[in-house]
Amino acid sequence: MKNKLIVFALIFISKVAIAQNNFQGFAIYKFNERSTKLSVKNNPNVSAETLKKIEDHMNEKSEKKFTLTFNSFESLYSDEEKNAKKNKFELITRCGNEGDLYKNIKENRFLVENEFMGDTILIQDLLPIWNWELLNETKIIEGYKCFKAKAIVKGNILKENNCKQSIINDSVLTKETELFCWYTSEIPITQGPAKFYGLPGLILEVNYDDTNILCLKVVPNSKEKFDIKIPKKGTLVSQKEFEAIKIDRIPQN
Repeated sequence: MKNKLIVFALIFISKVAIAQNNFQGFAIYKFNERSTKLSVKNNPNVSAETLKKIEDHMNEKSEKKFTLTFNSFESLYSDEEKNAKKNKFELITRCGNEGDLYKNIKENRFLVENEFMGDTILIQDLLPIWNWELLNETKIIEGYKCFKAKAIVKGNILKENNCKQSIINDSVLTKETELFCWYTSEIPITQGPAKFYGLPGLILEVNYDDTNILCLKVVPNSKEKFDIKIPKKGTLVSQKEFEAIKIDRIPQN
């Protein structure tokens, strides 16, 4: 039988567990967003073989690695390849050059610096609310028994969880998306990649649309001390204000 739990109850349970085990650690994730399949019909002057090569190249460029450093209530989600010139150009043109994502579960907020069209912008807002539904399915990820959870998400919020944020439009705002996560209660911390959180254990995999975020390595209770730096540089705005800035500055078709 499926169990529906209220998000704040999950967070409370996780906080109790974490308080008894005040540990820190890190996890490495692979982010992969599959590109739209190219059609020969829409590209009559390009051979199917060439289109396949273009697709493979696009999919390869969409793969990135991130590191999530966490302690009891905070985390920092960092793009390991953000200094690569090609990826950096893509980020600047599509959504700005996004820095590390800071989450504070205790204070229910996130912060991220963004170099956007010559300006440094510091985005701060409340963490999204995920209405998780716990499912009975299990599988093993990196040696940890993981449980499956599901949420129905409406709007632009999933696009805001990866660096390819898109301009808000009516079709995006009304779209409903199924979001699936796999979490392990063996690591009792209510954290996860990007802005995902709120389950009774660390989230090791996320799936929605054509996007997959998979944990490649996790080191809980690390003896190495990590410094989780809170982003502070830039003009402070909310997520909604930043979306308005993008709409104002980026020409519309």
